[in-house]
Amino acid sequence: MPRPREFEPDEALDAVMHVFWKKGFAETSYEDLVLASGVSRKSLYTVFGDKEALFIASLRLYRQTVFKSILSGIEQEAITIDDIIRALKNLGLLAISDAGSTGCFMANTASDEILRIPEVKDQVNAHLKSMSKIFYDALKRAGIQSDRAVMLADYLTGVLQGLFVLAHARAEKTLIENYIDSAIAIL
Repeated sequence: MPRPREFEPDEALDAVMHVFWKKGFAETSYEDLVLASGVSRKSLYTVFGDKEALFIASLRLYRQTVFKSILSGIEQEAITIDDIIRALKNLGLLAISDAGSTGCFMANTASDEILRIPEVKDQVNAHLKSMSKIFYDALKRAGIQSDRAVMLADYLTGVLQGLFVLAHARAEKTLIENYIDSAIAIL
């Protein structure tokens, strides 16, 4: 009879995700993941596989949890352009804060050599597509015509990715504020 699992996989994966998010794939060792999760190397490997598989699982978890919460402010049914502007300003404030200093896990990954792995690229592309759809749906509900909503949704997706690259780089507050204000002016 197999021994029962002695750790909660979801909690371990959350800890692993935060290590990858902060350090990136190349700078993270399997030992870092063991230490952060509190789970033995053998147990992590048995449940999740190698470092690459853990990274891909971490990207999925990020999309299902962190990403969902970041854009939750524009997913309500009754939304206005002012609500979208407010959400962008709040994201700008997040980018300036200590909490935003890790940037966006997906944006960080998009500029990492790990992107050469098809499953990683698929996760990043799915993230961008999902973000664009969330913006598109919000813009449509706010009364923007379809053609313009498509262009603005893709633009805002790029803006958000750029914003969190700036956050990760710890860009000056004024630069981030001007960046967000410029994006808002287009709306």
